[in-house]
Amino acid sequence: MKMDIKNIMIKAEVKRFGFFIGVALLSISCNNNTLSGNKVVRNSIETHGGYEQWEALKQLSFNKETTLFYEDGSVETHTNQYQMFNFKNGLSGTIVWQDSEQKKHQILFDDGNITKTVNDTMVTSIEELKRAENSFWAAYYVASKPFDLVDQPVNLDLIRTIDYNGKKCYEVALNYKNSSDENGDHWFYIIDTETYEVLANKVVLKDHTSWIDNLTFDESTPFKFNSHRKSYRLNDEGEKTYLRAEYYYKDFKVLF
Repeated sequence: MKMDIKNIMIKAEVKRFGFFIGVALLSISCNNNTLSGNKVVRNSIETHGGYEQWEALKQLSFNKETTLFYEDGSVETHTNQYQMFNFKNGLSGTIVWQDSEQKKHQILFDDGNITKTVNDTMVTSIEELKRAENSFWAAYYVASKPFDLVDQPVNLDLIRTIDYNGKKCYEVALNYKNSSDENGDHWFYIIDTETYEVLANKVVLKDHTSWIDNLTFDESTPFKFNSHRKSYRLNDEGEKTYLRAEYYYKDFKVLF
């Protein structure tokens, strides 16, 4: 009888232990299920300086050095730009650079209008002004990420967890709401699961796919901005084929 009671007690303890293990596993599962792309991006925003601090920003400026490469590794173009964005009373900004012929280019966005000058001469070509407008918005898109993602009409979908350069990362896809353009750009953010730094991006365009490594960050301001990036073209298998562009950002200045 004593042996039977002992066996019953052992079985009860085993069942109780199994119950608590099950609860623990269920809890872990629930926690993983509640982690969303939106939550990952919000954590990343905090890592890079915080949403409230970004909202308080009145002006951001920096210098950007860009080198474009041909597939054989030779240099296509090399430019140094000054970029400045004002956030007070709506968005305005300017981009200034010199081309290889030492001509000064300036793009100005103010009150919803784009203007461009070359050596202080106003550009009137509709096509060139359209390219200038696209250049301004492309520059602003890069400068404002990831901070303004929560303000955009976009679904932030947590796709999977991947290994990237020996680190576990979340892959978050951006799917813009109310977008009927199936040929539009599709962005993916590779975010460290521990630090929530944006370590890389993938962008799928109509005619090619690029992978951008965010190699270093600038922390000279209250924000953590990109400092050095490299962009690679990918083949259909998602493999890097050649270095397409290299970017350096420096001399960050912020006003609150």
